[in-house]
Amino acid sequence: VWFNRLLAAVMIGVMVLMATGHRISQKPDEEEQPQRLWLGHLLMIGGGFWGGMIQIGVGFILMAILHRVMGFGLVRVNMYKVFIVLSYTVVALFIFASQLELLWWAGLGLALGNSIGGWYGAHTTVHRGDAWIRWVLYITLTAFVMKLLFF
Repeated sequence: VWFNRLLAAVMIGVMVLMATGHRISQKPDEEEQPQRLWLGHLLMIGGGFWGGMIQIGVGFILMAILHRVMGFGLVRVNMYKVFIVLSYTVVALFIFASQLELLWWAGLGLALGNSIGGWYGAHTTVHRGDAWIRWVLYITLTAFVMKLLFF
C-alpha cells in the first residue's frame, strides 16, 4: 500500500511538472537546442536509478526531465524516451537471460504487441504533435494515479 501511494505521489509530481510552466514554441523546421544540460544529465541519472530499480513509470519521469528541464518538444521527447527505454531493456534482457530461465514465448508476444503499439504511437505522434501527446499523457497519468490510489 505504501509503495502505491509513493508511486502515485511521484506520478502526480510528474503531471504537475508537465502541466505547469510555459515553453517557447518553435517552428517545426527549427532545430531544438537542449537547455540546462548539467541538470538534465544529473536528473537522468536519478531517472536511470528509478528505471533500473523500480521500472514502473520511468517513461513519464524521463518525459518530464526531457521536456521541462531540457526544453525539448513532446514529439522529440517521446522519441528520446522510447530509445532510452529500448537501450536499457535490451541490456536487462541479456542480464536476465544469463541468470534465469525466461518465458521466451510470452516475451515474444509482448514484444510483438509493443512493436505494433510503438509503430502506431510513433505514427500518431508525428502526425498529431505536441497537443495530442499532452492529452494522452494527462489521461494516462490520471488513470494510473486513480488505479494506484483506489483500486
